Amino acid sequence: MKLLRSLSIYTFVGFFGAGVNFLLMPIISHYLTPEDYGITALINTYVSLLLPLVSVVAYSLISVSYFQLEDPKEFASLFSSVSFIPLLPTLFLFLIAWPSYGSIAAALELPADAPWWGLSMFPLAMMSIYIETTLGYLIYAKQANTYALYNIGKALTEVGLTLVFVVGLRMGWKGRILAWIIASFVFTLVGFVYFFRKGLLTTDIRWKYIREGLLFGAPLILHTLGKFAVNQSDRLFISKMVSVSEAGIYSVGYTIGTVMLIVGTAIANVVSPYIMERLKAPDEAQQRQIRRLTYASMGGLVLVLLLLNLVSPFFFRFFMDPRYAEGAHYVFWVSVGYLFWAIYMLFTAYIYYYKKNNYLVILAGVNIVSNLVFNYIFIRHFGGIGAAYATALSFFINLVLLLFKVKRMMPWLRFALHDFKSLRGG
Repeated sequence: MKLLRSLSIYTFVGFFGAGVNFLLMPIISHYLTPEDYGITALINTYVSLLLPLVSVVAYSLISVSYFQLEDPKEFASLFSSVSFIPLLPTLFLFLIAWPSYGSIAAALELPADAPWWGLSMFPLAMMSIYIETTLGYLIYAKQANTYALYNIGKALTEVGLTLVFVVGLRMGWKGRILAWIIASFVFTLVGFVYFFRKGLLTTDIRWKYIREGLLFGAPLILHTLGKFAVNQSDRLFISKMVSVSEAGIYSVGYTIGTVMLIVGTAIANVVSPYIMERLKAPDEAQQRQIRRLTYASMGGLVLVLLLLNLVSPFFFRFFMDPRYAEGAHYVFWVSVGYLFWAIYMLFTAYIYYYKKNNYLVILAGVNIVSNLVFNYIFIRHFGGIGAAYATALSFFINLVLLLFKVKRMMPWLRFALHDFKSLRGG
């Protein structure tokens, strides 16, 4: 019952965020041109690209150490040390980009006359890291209610500010970015206050934990960039090979397709700790529990895929501004791709637990190369829809390669008929 309750909370939070965004999209589609939407999508893309470069993905060590480091003082030292890592890279990259923003903006398809808005990608990336750290800690600490309050609070704050700046003050794409900046700043501070009260922020910052975080996260940089290549690089290709306006239309359809990611993330947030707790000594009963939960999770994901593609045409027809109608064509292939990615997330818990991160480097390499090549070829031949084809195919290849590795690591993780019978019989 506790597992189902946590799953319901994470699923509700995910759908709440998606629901708020879906309610927001039809409203701001009447105030933002497709080009405006394209600019906001590009800035979001560059923030996603900066995340692994600024953080070195060291924050991933926190989630693993939560289960493995029993001394609270040692964990607090590790937490503070790892949290210190993003500060210097952010400042360094900002100072490099500042004097040459004009040439950088031209290359990135950003407005050259709005340097501070473009440079906001650097603090946004750093604040996003701390927000994700907060959310990750709340998941592994099994603080589902606090997780929900934090996540929903940030979503409502950002949406409210967007309505004020975009609809009320007619600031266009700049209003959307300003709302993001303010909401991120507020909830970064909230996260710091929470960790301070938990005793996790300390001046006991140690080089050994910084080094451990860098060594743990470094192999994951390529893995995270692989996620970026599939999740975000398509906007770059479309903006360069088609237009910034088409990138905006694509982003709307893509956002709806990522409902699969929201559901998949909610499921993985519950399933991953459940799996890690049972991998300490997985006897036959625990193995069966893991398999049964996997079956149920995958079945639920397929049902969500079917429902999403039944509903999305009506959303575009009755709610979105007609300028974005073409976005409906992107939903199916994007959602299929994220079905593959959601299943992929279910199985990465084994890789992380046994610290086989190097294999994720190999997958990331394949992911990056395949997606970039597919994007170029498919967009060149099919236009914007080619990016959606590339997303689905890249995620499918990654999933197959991951399943092959996990099957070799744990032969007991197989689909067995008696597990289905157990499900039916309770």
